[in-house]
Amino acid sequence: MDLSVSFPELSAAVTTLRHGQQREFASPFRAHRMLGCTSYEAEGGAWLLAIRDVTELLSQRKQAHRETQTSVVGQMAMGFAHEVRNMLAAVVTLLASLEQEFEPGDHRLDYLSRLRRLAGKLAHLTTSTLRFGRAPAPIQRTMLMRQSVESAIENMAVRLQGATIACIEEPPGLTAVADQAQVAQVFEILLENALDVVSPDHIRVRLRQAGDAVECLVEDDGPGIPSEQLGQILAPFFTTKPTGTGLGLAIAARILVMHQTSLSVHSVPGRGATFSFLLPRAATPERS
Repeated sequence: MDLSVSFPELSAAVTTLRHGQQREFASPFRAHRMLGCTSYEAEGGAWLLAIRDVTELLSQRKQAHRETQTSVVGQMAMGFAHEVRNMLAAVVTLLASLEQEFEPGDHRLDYLSRLRRLAGKLAHLTTSTLRFGRAPAPIQRTMLMRQSVESAIENMAVRLQGATIACIEEPPGLTAVADQAQVAQVFEILLENALDVVSPDHIRVRLRQAGDAVECLVEDDGPGIPSEQLGQILAPFFTTKPTGTGLGLAIAARILVMHQTSLSVHSVPGRGATFSFLLPRAATPERS
């Protein structure tokens, strides 16, 4: 077999390697897999090549980098939010005092009202930032997965206005080891995110057994996510929404990192989006 003809990328990697060097490239044998090629100089001018699948290794490195980055950003954001919250409290107090200086009907009260609304938006952003920065350690115990989904939907009753979101469980009664309140928060964030683009009847939650884990998926058939945004969508403060904070998905991702798992995103423009994560499966729910 002529390596340069059959696998030109592999051939290029081999010919440019020096002793002990390694390069990664897409596998020509299996889709969505990465190979690592390391060269070693042998006796007599010969070269030995070690080729192995490094997909999981690269994924672990990427996850470790994301965890470190998230932790650092979280600490910085929390310190910043504390300072802003203190100053914001003073601003709100001053606004209340100023309102007392004008007679009812004075047009300048409208300006103060606008400032109060802006202060409210800033307070919301500050609260979200603190939630992202604090992220308490999960209290993990055996839990019924469906209860977390139902809790999230119940918390969204005002926005849903009587509508329902389908939850498909395969098989029924799936249990996992996790912090039930935090998992419910993750579902709520993902469902809120989906509701920003589609109506409730276009959203599905799927819970299914995947070996020793429970796979959780939140799917919608909306417009999807542009490919250039997929790599940034979980990053803190990244948003494409005019009134978004860019912290919702980042908070969900951080909660799952603290559960020793991760949030994955799959989307094809025009065909919707799927957010998924795995939790360790438990045999039976604990009795309270």
